Amino acid sequence: MSRKYEQLIDRMNACYKSSVACYPFTVEDHFDGDTDLQDALAVSTYPPKNWNEIVPMVYRAGFYRVLGRDPGSYLVYSYGHSWKSSFDENISIAISRPDTAGYRDIEELERDAKILESLGYDKVTIFSIMLFIQTHGEKGLKSYLNLLSESREGAITVQYSPLVSYSRVSLSLIDRLL
Repeated sequence: MSRKYEQLIDRMNACYKSSVACYPFTVEDHFDGDTDLQDALAVSTYPPKNWNEIVPMVYRAGFYRVLGRDPGSYLVYSYGHSWKSSFDENISIAISRPDTAGYRDIEELERDAKILESLGYDKVTIFSIMLFIQTHGEKGLKSYLNLLSESREGAITVQYSPLVSYSRVSLSLIDRLL
């Protein structure tokens, strides 16, 4: 099955630049070299390994809706670091659906983008520019773009979140048991 999937992506790559959006936890399958976790959860995006770009959806808003708490910027740091260490090229991170769940203000969204920049990412994806404008307005979009273009010196600190570690360890354990 995997080889047929790669052949399909090869045909797409002949005409287009292929990109796949995936759940961030699929990196656990990459670590152990199988697709057990994806198979168990009925999602399949990786392998194949021949996508032009992989875009894990590290949406704090999604985790907020599932867990009832914002996991904070540590979620972005944790998954951003894992993906970057596994795939140095052709990777960007989608940091959020820009609605109000999971982010208190535009500066928090900008902080997550800066965390990814500090990890070596040259591109960050935000799902739905129209949703961003509906939520934050055109003024909010301009403010966000201005914040991103400002050069900031100094270290970026990230507060550790046990919630993130517990969820990742749990998924990893489940993956190992499959």
